[in-house]
Amino acid sequence: MRKILGALCLCVGVLLTAAGAENLLLAPKPQNPLANWKQNDKIHVEAKDGRLFITIDGPEVTGKRVYIKPEWKYLLLSMRMRPTGVVRGEQSWQNGRLAMRFHNKKDEPVGPWPEVFGFEGTREFELCRRLYKIPEGAAYLSLAPANFGKAGKIEFADMELTALTTLENFDKDATVPDGTTRERLWDLSDAWKISTPTRESICLNGLWNFYPITTAEEAKKLPADKSGWGYFKVPGIWPGMGSGWTQAGDSSKIYRSEFASPDFNPTEMNSAWYRRTFEVPADWKDRRIELEITMLQTSAQIFIDGKPVGELFYPGGRFDLTGKVAPGGKYELAILVSAKKDGLTGSTFMAPDRLISVDAKVNNRGITGDVFLIGESKGATITDTHVITSFRKKRITFDTGITRAAPGRYYLEADIRDGNKIVKSFRSDVFDIPAGGKPFRTSFSADWIAPKLWDTDTPENLYTADLRLKSADGKLVDVLYPQEFGFREFWIDGRNFVLNGVPIHLRSLCSSTMRDGAARSSIAVTADMARRARAAGFNHLIAYNYDFTPGIVGYQDDFYIQTSKAGILTSLTMPHAKDFQWNLDDPQERARYLAYAEFLIRRFQNLPGVVLYATSHNATGYYGDQNPMKIDGVYAPDPLMKEGNVGSYRNRVQALKAGELIASIDSSRPIYHHESGNLGDVFTINCYLNWAPAQERSDWLEHWEKEGVKPVIMVEWGMPHVASWSSYRGPGFIWRNAGVQCLWLNEFNASLLGEEVYRTAPVKEQRYRTQEKVSAGNKPIHYSQIGGVPGGDAELVKAQMVRYNFRDHRARGISGLLPWDQSGLWRRTKSAPYEPWPDRFKDIKRPGIVPDMSRPGGEYMVDYGSTYVPSTVGKAGLPYMQELTAWIAGKPGDFTEKGHNFRPGETVEKQIMLLNDSRRPRKATVRWNVPALKVGGEMETTVAPGARSELPFHFEIPAGFSDKQLAVEAQIRFETGAEYSDRFEINVIPVGTEKPKAAIGLYDPAGKSAGVMRELGIPFKTVKTDADLNGVDILVVGRQGLTSPAIRLDRMMEKSGKLLVLEQEYPVLTRIGFRSNEHGLRNFFPLEPGFFDRVVRDWRGSSTLTAPYLTLPALEVHDPTWDWNGFENTRVWRAGNRGNISSVLLEKPTVGNFLPLMQGGFDLQYAPALEVKNGRSVAIFSQFDLSDRTENDPEAIELLRKMLLRLDAAQPAETVPTWYAGNAEGAELLKTLGIDFKPADGVPENGLLVVGPGARLPELTGAVERGLRVLTLGLSKAELDALLPGKFELKPGKYYSDFANKLQETPEFRGISNADLHWRKELSIDAFDAAGPGGRALRAVRSGKGVAVAMQVAPWMFDEKEFQFRTSRRRNTGAISRLLHNLGAADHSNVWEKLAPPADSPLAVTVLNQGWIGKADPKGEGRAAGWFKPDFKTDKTWRPIQVPGKFDSLFPELKNYDGLFWYRVEFDLPAGIKPDADCMLTLGAIDDESWAWLNGKFVGELTQKTNPEDYWAVPRVHHVKGRDLKVGKNQLTVLCNDLRGGGGILGTPRLRVLPEVGFYADMPIASDDPYRYYRW
Repeated sequence: MRKILGALCLCVGVLLTAAGAENLLLAPKPQNPLANWKQNDKIHVEAKDGRLFITIDGPEVTGKRVYIKPEWKYLLLSMRMRPTGVVRGEQSWQNGRLAMRFHNKKDEPVGPWPEVFGFEGTREFELCRRLYKIPEGAAYLSLAPANFGKAGKIEFADMELTALTTLENFDKDATVPDGTTRERLWDLSDAWKISTPTRESICLNGLWNFYPITTAEEAKKLPADKSGWGYFKVPGIWPGMGSGWTQAGDSSKIYRSEFASPDFNPTEMNSAWYRRTFEVPADWKDRRIELEITMLQTSAQIFIDGKPVGELFYPGGRFDLTGKVAPGGKYELAILVSAKKDGLTGSTFMAPDRLISVDAKVNNRGITGDVFLIGESKGATITDTHVITSFRKKRITFDTGITRAAPGRYYLEADIRDGNKIVKSFRSDVFDIPAGGKPFRTSFSADWIAPKLWDTDTPENLYTADLRLKSADGKLVDVLYPQEFGFREFWIDGRNFVLNGVPIHLRSLCSSTMRDGAARSSIAVTADMARRARAAGFNHLIAYNYDFTPGIVGYQDDFYIQTSKAGILTSLTMPHAKDFQWNLDDPQERARYLAYAEFLIRRFQNLPGVVLYATSHNATGYYGDQNPMKIDGVYAPDPLMKEGNVGSYRNRVQALKAGELIASIDSSRPIYHHESGNLGDVFTINCYLNWAPAQERSDWLEHWEKEGVKPVIMVEWGMPHVASWSSYRGPGFIWRNAGVQCLWLNEFNASLLGEEVYRTAPVKEQRYRTQEKVSAGNKPIHYSQIGGVPGGDAELVKAQMVRYNFRDHRARGISGLLPWDQSGLWRRTKSAPYEPWPDRFKDIKRPGIVPDMSRPGGEYMVDYGSTYVPSTVGKAGLPYMQELTAWIAGKPGDFTEKGHNFRPGETVEKQIMLLNDSRRPRKATVRWNVPALKVGGEMETTVAPGARSELPFHFEIPAGFSDKQLAVEAQIRFETGAEYSDRFEINVIPVGTEKPKAAIGLYDPAGKSAGVMRELGIPFKTVKTDADLNGVDILVVGRQGLTSPAIRLDRMMEKSGKLLVLEQEYPVLTRIGFRSNEHGLRNFFPLEPGFFDRVVRDWRGSSTLTAPYLTLPALEVHDPTWDWNGFENTRVWRAGNRGNISSVLLEKPTVGNFLPLMQGGFDLQYAPALEVKNGRSVAIFSQFDLSDRTENDPEAIELLRKMLLRLDAAQPAETVPTWYAGNAEGAELLKTLGIDFKPADGVPENGLLVVGPGARLPELTGAVERGLRVLTLGLSKAELDALLPGKFELKPGKYYSDFANKLQETPEFRGISNADLHWRKELSIDAFDAAGPGGRALRAVRSGKGVAVAMQVAPWMFDEKEFQFRTSRRRNTGAISRLLHNLGAADHSNVWEKLAPPADSPLAVTVLNQGWIGKADPKGEGRAAGWFKPDFKTDKTWRPIQVPGKFDSLFPELKNYDGLFWYRVEFDLPAGIKPDADCMLTLGAIDDESWAWLNGKFVGELTQKTNPEDYWAVPRVHHVKGRDLKVGKNQLTVLCNDLRGGGGILGTPRLRVLPEVGFYADMPIASDDPYRYYRW
């Protein structure tokens, strides 16, 4: 006590000497010590006994400046803080806190942000004491006691701030954090221990002395007492590394004296000393004494009583202390731990093969595993035993390791206990251990099956094995610690995983607890995680450490232990072959791999919940592994990869060798290679699929269900993945690479939700605002910079997806399904506070990691203490992840079909699907009924475990039934009490009676449409030649009828005609002039009033216009590609055409009088039917999949009737003269849209007057009343008021678009949807009230005989060069085109000439993938030598080369070559290309830089200079003129500069002559295609 008092007196003396011990928080004048402190009704400030007290009740802040004297070096803060009901704001700093910042004389911040104290919630007073080093140049310190939270009270008590000039003479060691003494901390009497007659293990976990190393001197010898020793827990993870969720160590605290290194930054800590004392038990005489560290990150030097005794390396293990310590002795143990090589500790003690490079990132650092002091036999010792149980063989095996055994004869005995009762005993045969002292393994087996099996529903069924080693004469040699195990067997049988003879399907989640620090990997949190997983319906977890390298794993034991206790299955992550140079043939790498693998396997081998080994994560997949026709376990890519010299083949071979090494240690568990397709015994894929239709997602495994021979695990399944809302589609990894991209939020959501998604919201506007800022000038950005996908509509989209996908995958029997972005399945309702861990000093001498601080946040699985409910997505999907689930499914034999349209008199067939993934047979009672028909039934069944049961039912809709809808309801109850209800809506569609009055003709050369026409019941004439057109009023062109028509439709329509064109293939639509896309849409939304007033969705049967699956090479070397408008674009695979409404989509034209009748797809930019009027003729182009379906749908038939009736009643377009006044941009727009117009010299008496900004016109009110039609484009309020005073109410401001109500009620707005009025840029415009008809941008006002329409947004408001605004500009242009035609403008688009029979047209795309030659140019001499010139004579050094392809993989001698490489190709072109024709040369991506010449003319470059962010990945597009081409031979040269890795032309070059006149005002680019594909 005297020493403590003396030290305190010394401290006070130094304070007085150094700075006068003045409390700098109080004014020096005694009469007013609270000067400068703000006070009000929320802030109470008082001074007592030289200390400051502040209470802040509610959100408020006070503050003071403390001016700094030059001689001051440190400021010592001491206070107590107490929060009461403090509610944190949106940001982590918005709590109750003492904010601080140093400033210089210019009021500029200096130094880093000081580490401050902040609290939320409610707790008792907490002592807060910290020393701050004054940064150089600091003139004053700003202090701000504050409540930055939303509510609550924060109290600051006993506040003192004193200045120090030196820290010399201070005792810098910390006091014991738990209030006891060091002797008590390190006393082993209450430490966890386990013993047998021959051995004992004592846990050394707890609070150790800890000394961070900041200088080289501190690393050379053990620091002295009082020099700055603090405390840190073992196990524990050093704080400060990573950011966000990767801050693994921030729930472990270094307890330090405030006088020890006040400027210490834990992020810079790489090495530290650990120290404690221990006493060797006196009864350990004649025992081998070892120190065990179960996880070490990454290297350690061990000292006993200050002397170095040896080293230990990652991942940990045992170190022999025998001879260095003695029984009964007390010793100081010190360990110098380094995370990686640095300049302080050096690398001399680190073995070369264990050196961690200085640039490596080691997030989990320190002694992160348990530490034990072990005393065991010096002689023969059992190292471990793997208790292997076989349900099939009814057999138990003890696979046992023995070390240090003298040569001789031995046997093993094993007792099996259930609790304390021995239920079975076994003895091995006598075996010989040879001389040499090497580790030895032996196994013995016996017939036995446990009465109580371990299973996911009986995880409590555990036994204990007591294993003894005896010499042949019966003398006891060693007794192993009791080994807990469960009797179970997990194996593969065909497509199924099987547990104890019953199929089991893995419903999986991913957990990162083992890498997220103490607060996530503690016993309490991992046990809670397992409970949460089970409650949510999941039975399997994978560990989110995708390899086993230093720093990846912190404390992992309880993840596997607690899940096993809860009956949750896990996959144990094994070492990754990539971390062994992909060379397990090398003896050294092989041995190292085996050592790491055995380290992991032996640690967890007897946990029954560990059922699988996972390795090769995300490294050995291949293009085509997601192809639904190759997911079967039969298709094997490896022979083809070997033959094709595909680089990843070698990695796959090495991955299999890794699997062999794992199996050599433990063959009782299956092994899978995460995301490797067909490799080993399990087919695994990351399956994201971007925007593959929901129906196809549900059918993705249909082929596997029928033909699969091995299990398939979707180890990552996109619901879809959040990255799918980006426009970016590679080739770089979206989470790592920057690219020109934008967030297509409303655009993608509209495909499933319709126009409602275009309602604005603050979060949407914030995303657009961020997007506009960060990607201005087409700057390549990272997707995360935009801010992520907000909920709301996106959640509804995911909900639609998962509702069907989860249940359908499971019904198909998927072996394992792990939904990625799993956090989106739940919504947090209450956040746990960030606070000291309540039991932070409890049970710290036992195995397990104990946090010091909580770690709130993250997601449902790991956010301990926070409460959650299922999100919108979770409500839709989680019921179908329960072990028992049921729903109304499709008809027998086709359970994913959603046919819901039926005629009166038809029989409806459906079935109840029941899934039982429990471990027992389950009885179920099913009741179904159709209330409107008063029919129903009751069925009972027993569903086998791991199986599905289908209960079909049917009913007939009465012939006279007149209601439009029927509801089928079902209630399912399982014997467990689990209940499900489902409802299925049926549209009852009577046969239409209305028939066209006109005579119908059918031209159907392919014979695909006659059937649907006959079912319609309307008579028609068969047309085969022009002569047959006589007497035909409406001609129907059947499916594929325009491929090579034998009749002159162009001539017919140029006169006067009516035409209905049914489904045509993509090339034909492109030839006519349409932009289209092959993408099976299953829903379309109403648009044109009176045509169809409901959503059209999910038709019966399958369409047949496109093949159900893509035809692709046996070995796919890239994602599927196709020609989209002249671009070689990727696309997702196809998985059937079930339910398709339109397979080949028409993009809404912007040029010509095209009226979309319905809309759907991305940004609602596709129309399944377009009505076009031109001259005296009317046509409807229909891409509804009506013809040759596998089953006709009544709705499809009636839509065909609707189109014929519409044509029957159609009249030619009424057109009026069109005039224009205003800016040049407006005139150019009208020209681009093909509008016939004249400049307006004044106010015309009639017709249509289009007015742009800057128009000089008188008031137009009278002219409108007399019948003039007016369309204004982008005018200001002042301009509109001058032209049409009092007609429009506008308000200036900055606006994003919002939802426009009742658009179609205004005739002038026909064909315009909210998608056309959506813009992504914050426009400074004069806008209308968003609630009015037309939204913010559009209004129509009638006056007398005329009408005035104001469109406040115009295309010139969007920079056409900015990619992020391309959709806004395109849709705005389309809206204006529609307004013009609705108001009577005539155009000269001449649609009908496009219907002429195809001729030898130069518009076809020329594919340039043959005949290339190439040559390396290491000296860079090609340009000077004219290698790009057409007349350059190549020699034999120019060799044939494959394009696309990487030259360094095609030519072995260029394997490691980086530099210049030339490509040349000759190609022929036909006559007919006009000199002024616009042509597009696309080369695809080229790695890395490129320059191109066409016929000797330089056409462009793409390099680091032109595209510094993404030069290696940007598709090359060069525009040339027809005059640059030749009839006959042409020559193209491409120079590639490979800077690193592989290089070459990676795309397929194409040359396309663009059409002179099209139906679209803009020129497409490859990225306009919304259905491009990339894995994420």
